[in-house]
Amino acid sequence: MASTPLQENWVIENVPEDVWQDIFKMAILDDPDIDAASRTTRTVEKSLYLSHVCSRFYNIIADVPDLWTDIVLRMDQYGNSSPKERLIILAFKRASTKPLTLSLAYSLVKINLGYNAPSAYLGSNIPSSLSRKIVLTSFVHFALNVHRAKYLRIDAHLLNTTCIRNFAVNKTLVSRAASDCIFVNRHAPLLEKLELVGSLRRPAPEEYEIGLYVKGLAPFLRRAVQMSPKLHTLVLRRPLAGQPVMIHDPQIYCHTLVNLDVSEGCMPASELYLILSSAGALARCKIGRLVGTIPSRARARYLPSLRELFLVGSSHTTDYARSPPLTHFLSFVKAPSLKTLVLRRDREWLQQYFLLFITHSAFSLEHLVLDREQSTEQQKLEFLCLLPNLKFLEIHSMFDSDKNPGIGPHHLTDAFAKCLTTWDVSRGEFSICPRLESFGYDKNGVEVDADDPVLSSMIEYRWNGAPGRRYLKAVSVCGVGRCSLYDIQRLLVLQKEGLDVTFYEPPCSKKFICRE
Repeated sequence: MASTPLQENWVIENVPEDVWQDIFKMAILDDPDIDAASRTTRTVEKSLYLSHVCSRFYNIIADVPDLWTDIVLRMDQYGNSSPKERLIILAFKRASTKPLTLSLAYSLVKINLGYNAPSAYLGSNIPSSLSRKIVLTSFVHFALNVHRAKYLRIDAHLLNTTCIRNFAVNKTLVSRAASDCIFVNRHAPLLEKLELVGSLRRPAPEEYEIGLYVKGLAPFLRRAVQMSPKLHTLVLRRPLAGQPVMIHDPQIYCHTLVNLDVSEGCMPASELYLILSSAGALARCKIGRLVGTIPSRARARYLPSLRELFLVGSSHTTDYARSPPLTHFLSFVKAPSLKTLVLRRDREWLQQYFLLFITHSAFSLEHLVLDREQSTEQQKLEFLCLLPNLKFLEIHSMFDSDKNPGIGPHHLTDAFAKCLTTWDVSRGEFSICPRLESFGYDKNGVEVDADDPVLSSMIEYRWNGAPGRRYLKAVSVCGVGRCSLYDIQRLLVLQKEGLDVTFYEPPCSKKFICRE
């Protein structure tokens, strides 16, 4: 069968422009092959490539600002940048008035410019830079458009990098730190999220001598907060070991901050206390490693909007990297709306401080995650009695279950399980955690010498043995290496009956310790 020849230019002429715009958005913005790390650069470059297909594509793409709003500038240690300056300027122009997503990224490998004429220099040799009279033109364009950003991501390594800027008025070269060119003399009214990645670069001696750098992130963060009235999310990721996030600036007022995420790094307790002192709107706080000491004159801080708090301590024993007692730090937090608390690797459990914290939180906790080694069984039962609204309880181990099987104190015994099955006849509910819906535990932390299975009996009773409705809905088990085969079989039977049971290791593992 002969095919019908297509009319010349039928696609280009017949497809409406709005359809082409949707096709381009799906092809560029929703491309699964574009990884998150390089998304912004490749998004702009692909828009440029498509605009070169024909004159109609050029006009259509030029009129779609959404295709030009994600812009990243990559810079290496030699001062090379990508993409080229002309493309950076073009992207800022075609984005029109749309809010921007900007990223200033540090490249570990040398950027190939495709030509021999360098455009910048980021080394520590300042006199050499001045003698070459090289200007960071791409970075200057980036810095001048930060006020248009809604989301800003910066590699902290570049913040204290020397920027040689050319002033056209008197044609002089001025040495400045890159951080001193951002959030200067201009507000960022649209900025909602700021993400700083990595650690500050260690400056050379001559850079200290000419006064370019101030130790820590304080000057930059202070300007960012002051110049961004809508900033609600601050993310600090992957600082190098031994280099915690340093703010140490009492002039930082985080009134609008809603989310603080330092999950991939460490933060001194004094720095966190400083932020909490002014962050009345804070709703979510996540600290990957809390180190240092608590200020001697610390007072209770009222955080009415705080709903999620994640605190992880440190196992290091050195004074600098050692974490304070997390329960002691919690005693300075008053959070009546708190729903989720994750407390891991607390080096010293102080029961009186934790009970004080629970009192401050008005017994509103619904999700609690703890390490079993932190507190004894009796202490756990004592504070669980004060959490009538608790729905999710997870008790895990701070030790690796494969490398350290059975290590650590305070195993969960049959006495703990029996207390959780106590029924209050007068109230018609369980005496401890009556609203518990999900229970997670580490089997390496369960005492296996008892005659009967320890926790599976309690789980089965709360699932279908209690009077009235079924209370427990989900169970998660980590590290099945120490549990008995019969214990696992009972959980598998409950899983078939409808209980949501999750094993983080295969239940058919050969590590089972089967009791005769």
